[in-house]
Amino acid sequence: TTFGQILPPPTSNSWRVAIPVDDGNEWIRTSGDWLEVQRFDGEAFQFGSLLSTPSIRAMSHLLRSEVTGRTYLSGSERLVSSTSDSQSALFVVDPLVDRRDTGCDPAVPNATGAPATIAVEGGGLAFGSLVAQVSGLEPNRMLGYLLVSESLTTPVPAAGSQGLLCLGGGVGRYLGQVQRADANGQQRFEIELDAVPLGGSTVAARPGDTWTFQSWYRDVSPSGTATSNFSPAVAVEIR
Repeated sequence: TTFGQILPPPTSNSWRVAIPVDDGNEWIRTSGDWLEVQRFDGEAFQFGSLLSTPSIRAMSHLLRSEVTGRTYLSGSERLVSSTSDSQSALFVVDPLVDRRDTGCDPAVPNATGAPATIAVEGGGLAFGSLVAQVSGLEPNRMLGYLLVSESLTTPVPAAGSQGLLCLGGGVGRYLGQVQRADANGQQRFEIELDAVPLGGSTVAARPGDTWTFQSWYRDVSPSGTATSNFSPAVAVEIR
């Protein structure tokens, strides 16, 4: 299955499932042989994040995850060599495919002996939201919060930290979401794109913007000194 392939809609109108997401500004539709995503981008629906599944004959379940923004479709794939045998299949649509860039990856290892990681998911529409999940922290210990800027830069050392910063220009802070890592060593941050903190206030993301997110958290150096560290940075193109 090829992600991001731009395909014409099927000639048949026999859609099996159609669900609106992002307040109705994105539609995911399936027929017997197709999975299609339509996104409202300004003035007209435009196709994007499409995938062709010509051998699928029995699509059964379609689920849109509110946490990650991804769509999960399960079905039965008929084997080319047989007219009766089939195998189960799972297809995933990621609305941010080809719209992410990363920096400071891998990050500097922390007190766990490994670097933290960060994943940013969601629909990526200007009036929608994203979720950032930081992993690889000490369970139930490390405090941290999310940083944001309008540019992704080459890694630079940050004063008082053993980590590397990849945010350029003005840097905003999600101070209302300071979190301690949970029992799994993770932190989860909600990102409302109509209220991005920057310059002591908040700004609304616009289609065409690129916003970069990076976690900053407390750490301990190999010598036992209290310090801080950073996750990798993820830049997301907004539509």
